[in-house]
Order: sequence, then C-alpha cells, then structure tokens
Amino acid sequence: MGFDRPIVEQFVQYMAHAARLDFGSSYLQHRPRWRSCSTPARDIRACVVAFILALIVALPVGFCRDAS
Repeated sequence: MGFDRPIVEQFVQYMAHAARLDFGSSYLQHRPRWRSCSTPARDIRACVVAFILALIVALPVGFCRDAS
C-alpha cells in the first residue's frame, strides 16, 4: 500500500491518482471505489436535503439583515 514510502511521496501519488479519478478498489465489494460511493438516487436525495438546509439558513439570515 506504499506505507513504507515517505509521506510526501504518498501524497503526490494520491493526488496524481485523484486527478485521474482513480481512488482504487473497494476491499469489501471488489469494484472501483468511486462506483461504490454513491448511487444516483442517493446523490439526488443529498442535493435536495442540502438545498432545503440552505433555504432554512439563508431565508432568516436574509430577512434579519434586511430589517436592520
């Protein structure tokens, strides 16, 4: 896994792989890690939740700034 190499060399190798979107393979599922991270339904659900949270925070802050 490269733990015997210096930390700087490990970081440079990780960044080079990340630039190519190569995050290795999952040990449990034996498939590319980027494929096992999420599904389209999970992505859409996360976007909707993030949007709702942004509205919950942004609207009160916007109204409070406007009132003062």
